[in-house]
Amino acid sequence: VRLDEVVLRSLAKEPELRYQQVSEMGTRVETIAHTENTAAAAAAPQFYPTGWEYRSAKTLFGWPLLHVTAGADPKTGKAQVSRGIFAIGGIARGLFAFGGRAYGGFAFGGIAVGLFAFGGIAVGGVACGGLALGLLLALGGLAVGVTTLGDPALGFYRIQDVMPFLGIVHLVTAFMTLLLVSILVPLIVQSWARTRVQKNAGPRGTATAFPAERDVSRPLLRGLKVAGATFLICLLVSAVVSLLMPNSYVASARVRVNDPAAEDPHHLQTEFEVIQSVPVLEKAAVAANLKERWSKKYYGGAFMSDDATVVLMKGMIELHPVRNSGLIEIRFHSDSPTEAAELANKIAEAYCTGPSAHAGEIIERALVPQRPDRPNRVLNIFLGAVAGVVLGLLVGGIVSVVSFLKSPRASRDSAKPDRFWRWFAVIVLALISIPVVIAILGFFAAMAIPAFVKGRQHAQAIQAQNIARQTKTNQPTASLETWWPVVATNERPDLQKIRDEARTLATQGRYEEALQRRIWYHNHALEYDPGQTGVRLSFALSEWVELGRHFPKAKQALLEIRDHQTQELLEGRGHSEMFSEVEALNRELQKQDETYALFKKLETSDPQLAGQCYFWVESALVQKGEYDTCLRYLGDPQRRFEIIQRAWKQMKAFEDQSAARRREQSERHKAMAKTNSAYTSLAAPFDLPTPPPYADPRFIEQTRQLIEILVATDHKADAEKIRDQAVALLDDGRLKSAVSDAEQKMATRTRKR
Repeated sequence: VRLDEVVLRSLAKEPELRYQQVSEMGTRVETIAHTENTAAAAAAPQFYPTGWEYRSAKTLFGWPLLHVTAGADPKTGKAQVSRGIFAIGGIARGLFAFGGRAYGGFAFGGIAVGLFAFGGIAVGGVACGGLALGLLLALGGLAVGVTTLGDPALGFYRIQDVMPFLGIVHLVTAFMTLLLVSILVPLIVQSWARTRVQKNAGPRGTATAFPAERDVSRPLLRGLKVAGATFLICLLVSAVVSLLMPNSYVASARVRVNDPAAEDPHHLQTEFEVIQSVPVLEKAAVAANLKERWSKKYYGGAFMSDDATVVLMKGMIELHPVRNSGLIEIRFHSDSPTEAAELANKIAEAYCTGPSAHAGEIIERALVPQRPDRPNRVLNIFLGAVAGVVLGLLVGGIVSVVSFLKSPRASRDSAKPDRFWRWFAVIVLALISIPVVIAILGFFAAMAIPAFVKGRQHAQAIQAQNIARQTKTNQPTASLETWWPVVATNERPDLQKIRDEARTLATQGRYEEALQRRIWYHNHALEYDPGQTGVRLSFALSEWVELGRHFPKAKQALLEIRDHQTQELLEGRGHSEMFSEVEALNRELQKQDETYALFKKLETSDPQLAGQCYFWVESALVQKGEYDTCLRYLGDPQRRFEIIQRAWKQMKAFEDQSAARRREQSERHKAMAKTNSAYTSLAAPFDLPTPPPYADPRFIEQTRQLIEILVATDHKADAEKIRDQAVALLDDGRLKSAVSDAEQKMATRTRKR
């Protein structure tokens, strides 16, 4: 229906053609008006204003308590400026200012200037950001100020130079929390203010509409919600796991050992073996009534053997030498702080009050630990929080991007887009969050792959060493290390298992594999257990030599290792422990004369090192008749005899206790065989031949050698004194005739000349 038709019908000459009622004409006019309005509305372009603002009715010192702006001013077309106690916008000025550019007492933004400034570029009294310029304190990627923390950091005082690592972690965590809050708070407040403006445009705010672009704030808010939930889940999981982990306490006692390192470098390692020996641990277990206590604790009251008790104790004890002293630290781990301290003290007492009591005394008793050694709950929860931040930023960022891409795009007009969240979110997140995320990921990488890094460095060192050897020989070396044990992170290789594998492989004829395990054990055993010193240079080498009888390459590997260490010593890069290895290798290879020749060369090139190596070559010097050389390096004869005496008492006590234990267990086996038919057909495991004694022959040999040196150098009075002391300890004819035998030997040597 058109308007001209209504007019023409109203003016028709014939009455029957006109509208018969006024209401009918009014209906037609209303229909036309509604149709035209609808068409005009459909044809007209949608109106999208350039910005909006929210200003609170309450004021303080003439400033609104809260002033939130977005976009450009519709009157001037310029960016709006937020001014208030709390100011949020593209440009914000206030006591608390949040924005792309923020100026105020507390300023948070892409560019932040204030007394306390946090942002991509932060300038103020206290500044934290990607680039931080702070009068008092600067914390950031590039920090410049009086007191700084960053990399690089330019200032008079660098926090990382004086503050421990954990304190730095707490400080950085506090600043990062403020930064995250500074992002979350304005986002929530602006969303709330925009809703108020939409619903109630009046004296509280002016609503013109919103920019004709995708809404950025809602995807960001959704992403932050997901990030917050992820952070809380990670924090909760780390807290629950840490709280459920059982406590482990460690207590340590210290004992002093008279340091004989100048004469006997193996003495301290011998003490380690004595402390971990079955007699000492059994004595400590009896004193603490461990068998009964642990049978209830671990076996539910069932029978617990002595062997099981000792095995458990060995798994809980740690021994560490105190550097540059004769002290040994005895550590004991337990889930009970009282038990940890008690057993550390009992083991120390068992060691110091036994037959080897003269070897040491308790210097420091173990105290009941007040805190568990593991787990470190604070560190675990902090790592959970850091993981939550990293994972939350990652997941929240993905959610925000996906939500933004799925949000509808309205038709554009000439209005300027709202730059607030581009300024605030993009700049702040890019300049602050990205470097922080990279730093956190680097921190986790450093924690997660230390074994990989250590293994790579070791492999590179071995490769360089092997290349150097191949360069000298121009052929593959027999001692080339190509095998290493596969263990989980933070676990230690089982050294005894590796030696057992080497024996088994040799028995099966798989000599190359056996050799590789021998090489690895020799190169790395002391890295994981310093107590392996004696085994490594005695039993392990004897087994290696035995392998060499069937596999010549194994003997060649020993010779290469010896020759390499000999060369290192002669070129001034060696030490006394290296000389002891060369001596042990030559002893097993039946080439003691080469040890003597090496010592004589060291006397010329490095007399000080030669003096440190004298102990291992003393027997060879005596055989060569070089008594004056022995006397020069021997030191006080009486002190040397005291060391020999102390070592004899320790070994004698160990042999006696081992024999008593063998007899006891053999009798127990026989008693059980009488009541249990299963034992009748089995031979007693301790009815084997008793090992030959070692303590007495070694004591006699060392004492006679000392007396021979003294007699040959005209110190007969000292020799007779030491002889009398030795006979008082051990009534043996070889000791009684030591002086006369030495005189007769000197006379024979003189006649031969």
